[in-house]
Amino acid sequence: MVLAGGIYVLADFQVGAPLVETGPVTDIEALSTTLGDSFLTAFHFGNDAKEWTFHDPHMQEESTLEFLIPVAVSRAAE
Repeated sequence: MVLAGGIYVLADFQVGAPLVETGPVTDIEALSTTLGDSFLTAFHFGNDAKEWTFHDPHMQEESTLEFLIPVAVSRAAE
């Protein structure tokens, strides 16, 4: 049950197979080299620390993001 805007809402749901598959952790510098000019900028918000990190190939000195985890999202089977 969820309370939103003074209204309680109750909904049924089913837990199924994961919809998100992750790949191996990839070093940001290696990924930047692999993708070349196709890799523009990446941002990440760490919810635990409440901090932003980013990588921009044009701002190497200021970039704080160290790695990426590739993610593939698939649709749920109907």
